[in-house]
Amino acid sequence: YSIIVSQTGSGYSWRGNAGQNRITRSFQDLIKDNWGKYIYIRDTETGKYWSAAWMPVQADYEFYRVRHGIGYSIFEHKVDGIYTSTKVFVAPDDPMEYIEVKIKNESKRERKLDITTYFELALGIAPDEHREYHRLFIDTGFDEKNNALTAGKLIWLNDDTWRYTFFHSSSEKIASYDTDKESVIGQYRNEKNPVMMEKKNLDGKSGRFTDACSSIRVEVEIASGEEKTVVFTLGAAEKGKESYIDLAKKSSVNDCRAAFDGVLKLWSRFIDAEVVNTPDEALNIMTNIWLKYQAISCRLWGKSGLYQVSAGYGFRDQLQDSLIFLESAPEFTKKQLLLHAKNQFQEGDVYHWWFTIGGGGPRTNCSDDLLWLPFIMDAYLKETGDFDILNEIVPFADGKDADMYTHCKRAIEKCFSRFSPRGIPLMGDHDWNDGLSCVGPDMKGESFWVAEFLYMILKNFIPVA
Repeated sequence: YSIIVSQTGSGYSWRGNAGQNRITRSFQDLIKDNWGKYIYIRDTETGKYWSAAWMPVQADYEFYRVRHGIGYSIFEHKVDGIYTSTKVFVAPDDPMEYIEVKIKNESKRERKLDITTYFELALGIAPDEHREYHRLFIDTGFDEKNNALTAGKLIWLNDDTWRYTFFHSSSEKIASYDTDKESVIGQYRNEKNPVMMEKKNLDGKSGRFTDACSSIRVEVEIASGEEKTVVFTLGAAEKGKESYIDLAKKSSVNDCRAAFDGVLKLWSRFIDAEVVNTPDEALNIMTNIWLKYQAISCRLWGKSGLYQVSAGYGFRDQLQDSLIFLESAPEFTKKQLLLHAKNQFQEGDVYHWWFTIGGGGPRTNCSDDLLWLPFIMDAYLKETGDFDILNEIVPFADGKDADMYTHCKRAIEKCFSRFSPRGIPLMGDHDWNDGLSCVGPDMKGESFWVAEFLYMILKNFIPVA
């Protein structure tokens, strides 16, 4: 389960794959940055409202600060004497996310507030270009007994039913809810001035054939100087394996705090295992913290970003990324090696990339992809001494199987079958530089980069061979 959030509070959620299994809808627009999971705060006595982050209301504020941490982001906001600190993060062991809103009344009077969430539901392929068609298949409901809004979808990959149940809950009793964008945002309005903020209660619409969104409202009374915490959760439970009811029950403040402690422990394992100290503090932060976090969270686990949404693994890309685990958790590098070997063909060539849900991808003549398997294997063996991995049996993408040593050997042998008449590796569709895609698609252009890469791999693999 993953989320992306920007400095304005916009972003989206997905489970397993941001392109094939998007939970909340979003479209790339870094200028507007106007798609997200938004929280509205309203003074019910005056009717004034604002958002917990700057978007979408963009209210004049007394204070605003955003901190992106390792596995979490915090939005501090003060409007009309109400200070909020909103922390968002993914649970370390469950397919769900937490939005913890700490509220402090810094005004001189008691305040009666309601807090309302809003986001659109996608529940499947993203971007869903045929949005008006896909929304016909989303079915929403409200489980009053378990204090949760729910949703499913009757169409997904290859017209299958979406195999998850979406839920949205809170630590507070849900006072009202709505799942229809028309009655939440309003005709010809937008998220900055939604019609729901003019209503005492949300309309309580659910079922099929709405413009599916998720919106719940809770109520809070807070004395002058008092602090209170409200938690919202959302997630996707896989049918037959997980219960949305059990997940929704983890929406208490204590559950939220325990989950956040787990986040800190999780990332400490990967971040703190190796520390580099140089006279350049910026380099230290980049090397010791940020590059590790980005390689793991964005490149390997999330496979997505604000600039690019991916529905798959790149054979070369994520093998390279997996080197980040060698110092802290080499078993994750091993897992990546075994996974990529399954996406190699018996001839030794590989998928350039493949879908993580359902499999399949382009089988190309890229000249470097296949060589990253023996290259990363060599790095893994030198770091761990785990030579038993070479004996592990892994199937090929097109049938039959072989040990990992054979997988590596066939990659090297396939490269040798693609040489020019003067003994230089052919460029093929491209080498490590994808931009050289017009140099050798007819298997004529050469790559001296691949020649150097192959030479290094052969030299390093001599002890193994």
